[in-house]
Amino acid sequence: MSGVLRVVESGWATTLQDLGRPGYQRQGVPVSGALDIVSLQLANSLVGNPPSMVAIEAAYTGPTLVAETYSVRMAVVGTPAKLERLPYAAAVISKPVAPNESFTLARGEALKVGTLQGGSVVYIAVEGGFDVPTVLGSAATDVRGGFGGWNGRALEPRDLLPLRLDSASASRERRMGDWPHKTRETFRVVLGPQADYFDTASIKTFLTERFTVSSQASRMGLRLNGAPINHARGYNITSDGIALGSIQIMGNGQPMIMLADRPTTGGYPKIATIISADMPDIGRLAAGNPVKFEAVSVAEAKYIREKWLDTVRRDMASITFLNTLDDVNLLDHNLISGVVGNNNWLEF
Repeated sequence: MSGVLRVVESGWATTLQDLGRPGYQRQGVPVSGALDIVSLQLANSLVGNPPSMVAIEAAYTGPTLVAETYSVRMAVVGTPAKLERLPYAAAVISKPVAPNESFTLARGEALKVGTLQGGSVVYIAVEGGFDVPTVLGSAATDVRGGFGGWNGRALEPRDLLPLRLDSASASRERRMGDWPHKTRETFRVVLGPQADYFDTASIKTFLTERFTVSSQASRMGLRLNGAPINHARGYNITSDGIALGSIQIMGNGQPMIMLADRPTTGGYPKIATIISADMPDIGRLAAGNPVKFEAVSVAEAKYIREKWLDTVRRDMASITFLNTLDDVNLLDHNLISGVVGNNNWLEF
């Protein structure tokens, strides 16, 4: 067997995710994939992977992972959390790990990701990726369907996640600027496709009231609590397709934002749809976060998307190589001999 990451603690809802499997909703297959596609891609870029490669998505509470391989390069991007590096499996003294920066674990070392602060998801990428099969072109986990990822389920203690590389490459570590950007409260929507199921007063309530993310939020959708939105033509429609970011108004008048593991069809009227540029920020929301909505046109949504893509490209371009020695890590090793060259590399 190749090298593995051993799961010591799995966290609350930790799965393997990539960009999902679009194109199969007509066959009833959810898209799945990362809730925050930007953080996933940035984490992969930090370890030198293609941005779309499968990585670990952890929700609310992160995992503890032990390297059972020669070495493994990793990076953590997303909602802030306490990150610790345990030098060896039996060690009790930990060292902090910086987010938005790659690092390399040696055999027996562990990464511990604590409770997430202010958001819901974080991504852990490994250089080379995980050696797991693809289903319909994707390694994303569909927990409800029981396929993809690691055995079609969330990670559990004692799982052994196979790595495609037995050791980290000779590349230097990388870092980038702060991410994610400041948590937002107002999200932009395009009204419809069933906005005509609501009268003017209900649309006004939807666009002026502040809602709160419910504790019932999941990868399927974010249930919101707030002022009820009345249906003018009833709350049952002939089931039709559900897009990412569709906002259904359920029978109790409360909104639900549909996410990566959404069903392919639904029978509640959809008052609006979150624009694509705002979906990664929606994916990071946690229970208790406030939410407001602002209506924009389709043309405005397209313009915002282009500006957003420029920002993502700039974040990708901000990734640079580290060129400094880790003195603490250096003193942890029993070097027989060694000198520091002019280019700050260790030469033996």
